[in-house]
Amino acid sequence: MERNELLQLHRIDPNTPLAEFLGARGDLKAEGKVGHIGLSEVTTEELAKMRASVDIASVQSLALSSSSDVACR
Repeated sequence: MERNELLQLHRIDPNTPLAEFLGARGDLKAEGKVGHIGLSEVTTEELAKMRASVDIASVQSLALSSSSDVACR
């Protein structure tokens, strides 16, 4: 495969600095190996920080299972 149209990241490694985490994905996008970057299970704060560095094409919200309602953050 030469190109992946959507690289959906399902977890953020808390032990990896955000700049390093995004830099590697941004490099793949700049090289044309990735068309778009998506995120899963991020907080609004994490999303805002990431959007400041790289374009985010999709976001899958985390449903909070501790609530009787379906809640997303």
